[in-house]
Amino acid sequence: MRELETRLGDMAKQALELLKTMEAVRMEANEARLAGTGVEPVERLLLHLIIEEEGAVRSVARNLATWQHLTCHQPESVE
Repeated sequence: MRELETRLGDMAKQALELLKTMEAVRMEANEARLAGTGVEPVERLLLHLIIEEEGAVRSVARNLATWQHLTCHQPESVE
């Protein structure tokens, strides 16, 4: 059970890191747009994909953290 808790915790941290990276890219693209620097079509497509997936990644991170929390608060089975 301890191994599962550790793996879930690691996966939750990775999902949060990915989410932070996605947010940083989105914010940087918005700053470039506001500064008047044009956004290339490929960059615009990438930004669109990031925005679409950001909610899903946020949900995965939240679910992983919940599962990690639940496993660390389960009593060890006595066999």
